Amino acid sequence: MRKFYLFIIVSLLPLSAIFGQNTTVTLTENQIPLIKAFESIEKQTQLSIAYNRTKLDVNQKVNTNFKNASVNTVMQKLLQGTGFGFRREGSYIIITTSVTDNKVHGSSTVKGKIVDSNGEPIIGASVVEKGTTNGTITDIDGNFVLSMPNDKGLLNVSYVGYLSQTVKTEGNKSLNIVLKEDTQILDEVVVVGYGTEKKINVIGSIVQVGAEKLHDRSTPQLSNALAGQMSGVTVIQRTGRPGASGGEIRVRGVGSFGGSDNKSDALVLVDGIPGDLNTINAEDVESISVLKDASTAAIYGSRAANGVILVTTKTGQEGKIAVSYNGYVGFTKPTELPDFVDTWEYATIYNEAVGREAYTAEDIQK
Repeated sequence: MRKFYLFIIVSLLPLSAIFGQNTTVTLTENQIPLIKAFESIEKQTQLSIAYNRTKLDVNQKVNTNFKNASVNTVMQKLLQGTGFGFRREGSYIIITTSVTDNKVHGSSTVKGKIVDSNGEPIIGASVVEKGTTNGTITDIDGNFVLSMPNDKGLLNVSYVGYLSQTVKTEGNKSLNIVLKEDTQILDEVVVVGYGTEKKINVIGSIVQVGAEKLHDRSTPQLSNALAGQMSGVTVIQRTGRPGASGGEIRVRGVGSFGGSDNKSDALVLVDGIPGDLNTINAEDVESISVLKDASTAAIYGSRAANGVILVTTKTGQEGKIAVSYNGYVGFTKPTELPDFVDTWEYATIYNEAVGREAYTAEDIQK
């Protein structure tokens, strides 16, 4: 059934081309922009009109008085006196710089097909004879036909998102051109209040600590591992209670944003997501960068007034499987233990301290 439908579609393609050639156009407006006339022709005929916007003034006013006129007649009248002509190629009307280009002339006709790296046809790719305005575009199957004065020339082939190519036509009547994708990565751009800047230019002061320095610190809290590692970064540990021994990080002192000391912590971003240093295992960290300049506010907003800490975690790497183990074992022993009294003696002394009989004589005897 699929093959049957495909046969029907392929059979109708030539009919659609013939239909497009014999379609008539009706235009009865005066002093309308040329581009409006083109749009009306495209809508009535299902043809596409291609032209160079930098050369053809499509805003010039034209008079139209056509009733059921052929496409060729309408195009000739519209372009009369403009120095431009046109030619028909399949479902396209291509505006050229000379009326004589309406006819296929010259001693060489170059044909070809343009595909991508996967072999898929590229529709609408531009094929222009180098140094001239003689050109065409590819059809739905990626094919093109171009008439040239001789068989020794160069073609410039281009398409958005692909690298342009220059192809020799000498001795090649049928070309098979493969365009490669343009995989260049643009520098990241940041929008600031007075325009746009590259991200690297906006950040003025930055310091970084690698994973090897963090692993040398035997501390359960990652924030304390930063102590003494970077200039301008201060880590303050307020308490040693288990689970609450994390340090407060101050980058170049306390900023004014927030209005209180407990809101002056630096902004922590873990792989671009706000987080907490003390919830991260130091073994999972690849590097830590601290942005100390006030200009980082142009990137991260007012929350960055107290500095920004960028944490990059480890990711998988190509190569052989590697297993590592890092353990820490320690023993603690008190330096001195107090001497405790007996329970009955404690009760007697307690009664004397509070000035009443908190423990009765019977309680003490027990």
